[in-house]
Amino acid sequence: MKNNSQLSSNLTRGLNIMNLKFWGGWFLAIACACIFLTMGCDNGSLGVKYSSVSGRLVNKDNISLGVPNATVRMVSKEAVSGGGELQQGYNFRSTVTDNEGYFLFEKVQPDNVIFEFSAPGYRKTIFPATSDSSEEDGSTSESMDVESVTISNNDHIDLANVLMEKISVTLPSSVNIKLEFIDSNTKKRVDDNEFFSVSFDGVPYLKKAKAWRETGVDGITGANEIKINIKNEAEPVLYNSASMTIEATRDQYYSVEVEPVTYSLTFQFLTDGIHYVLDSENKAVLSFLVEDSSTIPAQSISVTSVSDFSQFAILNIPAVRHPQQVRMRMKGYKDEVIDLTNASDLTTGTKGSYRVDVDFDMEDGHSGEDKVTLGLLGGKIGLKDNVIKKNVEINMIGLQPNDKARVSINLPHDPAIVWSQSYLTSDNENIGLANAEGTIKATFKEVPVGYDMTYNISVFPDNVGSQPYLISSEKAIPIPVPANEDIIAKVLDLDISKIDATSTSEE
Repeated sequence: MKNNSQLSSNLTRGLNIMNLKFWGGWFLAIACACIFLTMGCDNGSLGVKYSSVSGRLVNKDNISLGVPNATVRMVSKEAVSGGGELQQGYNFRSTVTDNEGYFLFEKVQPDNVIFEFSAPGYRKTIFPATSDSSEEDGSTSESMDVESVTISNNDHIDLANVLMEKISVTLPSSVNIKLEFIDSNTKKRVDDNEFFSVSFDGVPYLKKAKAWRETGVDGITGANEIKINIKNEAEPVLYNSASMTIEATRDQYYSVEVEPVTYSLTFQFLTDGIHYVLDSENKAVLSFLVEDSSTIPAQSISVTSVSDFSQFAILNIPAVRHPQQVRMRMKGYKDEVIDLTNASDLTTGTKGSYRVDVDFDMEDGHSGEDKVTLGLLGGKIGLKDNVIKKNVEINMIGLQPNDKARVSINLPHDPAIVWSQSYLTSDNENIGLANAEGTIKATFKEVPVGYDMTYNISVFPDNVGSQPYLISSEKAIPIPVPANEDIIAKVLDLDISKIDATSTSEE
């Protein structure tokens, strides 16, 4: 009986295992589908929510001792497909631990990643790994497939204490040094084709940024410390020179932040006839957007607004860097984009500070995305041809036939006013004449849009003995910027018979 019971037990366990495999297969399929959908949400219309990874490198024999200045690399385990070819994965990052051995990666995309930890005097470690067989140089050889760490959307991974094994280091006769240059302002890689001269203990090597990152330089003499000097070999020079000390006890990969060269840009206003661009608080609305022209579309780096349009007023914009463009943006105007990618165009002013004159009464033949090259304009920008102008119609009803009216608005416009029908005065001035229905229509052409308009209407009744009277707008009327190519920006209907008027002695 005991054997039969044992057989029954084994049979039951076998059926349970089969059920587990069956349902486990479905579970894995559903889980994979969920992961696929999640990845779609991360990178699709719902948007990616970045994650972060932190940890600390510590001495294996004494975990209270952190490992400072260690290099931590995080790379995607799998490549991604792009244009039919496998490209570098989502994450390829490098950082250095602080004095206590801590490190942090921010804005990490959801991914499966592998970490590599290296520091002079310690065995190189890959996390996670399935093998720890040692090589002669003290590194770890992975003879089996390396596992990975899964980073989910909007997650934080804490690797806690990563144990680093201390080893005796024999300085090699030479090492390979790779450098990755990062713009300290944008935190992005420097352009691949940017040349950098790097001197190792006074011996210079000249390479493009991409070559420094991918191949570096072989044959650097091994030492505990090597002084290096970095210089951007370009015209104009885009990045300031930098110096640092590195350890060359083994092959090294360094991420180096380089500071962009900056200069001051000064805008001087030459005219004083554009008060209509001020808002209700008498503040100007002209903004200067410094943009990174190397990205598509250009990304805004800083925004400065001007508050004074009086003649010879000065606006200073500090810390503009090459290659850049400045976008001048004002309500009711098309953008004016100044191309600053060519240093030879910046000729007006002293070294490190350049001046641009802005004239609102001058046309320079450029507007919108048609960029202005300062060298061709002698350092002067004209905005007269940037104004967005449309027609405004004022329709007056409730008048008596043959009544006359003179109309004015505060916004600039074409001097000629178009009347539905007009009357010629003794001084040869055309004014509006009411038709048989008692209506007058006045059309103002080429009116700047985007600003507030006020009006004054002088009415001259046709009845003998009636006094002229004045009608003024009680509050400003906004003139919108049409969303299309409509000729008319605003149609204002006024019933003169229902508006309080003020008597005037005007003839």
